[in-house]
Amino acid sequence: MEFESLQALLVMDGHGSYVWFSYAVTLLVLCVAVVAPLRRQRGLKRQIASLARRPNARRPSARRQSDPE
Repeated sequence: MEFESLQALLVMDGHGSYVWFSYAVTLLVLCVAVVAPLRRQRGLKRQIASLARRPNARRPSARRQSDPE
């Protein structure tokens, strides 16, 4: 695959816009596939840390379990 100039590489006999657009979309999808899980993991870690900092958060106490209602 040889081109006479950079312009010829970019144009690719009139098909360059389709080729470069498909490369851009593919790169975008790959970046999202890598970044999205990392951001979600970071958010979940923050959520777990905030729950761990709260005393008795979402933990039923022994007193509540033994009280008949």
